[in-house]
Amino acid sequence: MGRIITYKNEGGYCFSQIEFDNGERVLISVLTEEFNVKIFEFLNGTTPVRTIFSMDLSKATDIFLKREDWDKKRGIILDNIIEAIRDSKSIQNMNEKLDYLVASKK
Repeated sequence: MGRIITYKNEGGYCFSQIEFDNGERVLISVLTEEFNVKIFEFLNGTTPVRTIFSMDLSKATDIFLKREDWDKKRGIILDNIIEAIRDSKSIQNMNEKLDYLVASKK
């Protein structure tokens, strides 16, 4: 099970850093200014180096949000993404899960 390193869902900040069993870390960021969800891979566990998953907020709403939660959009999307990927063993495994979720909602 992945370990949550940081979690912030208040004010203008909505992000979480997760460490997988193999030591890889990702940063999940839900941004309303850019209307998107991004997941970044870390270099040495400290510096985000590349975007490994990106989706506009409208699509993320369709995939990760139930209709009754639309008024709480950002925080609930973050929590649901964490729930979807937290048991991933690696970034590759996480990507497979996210690809499956996206494909299943088409």
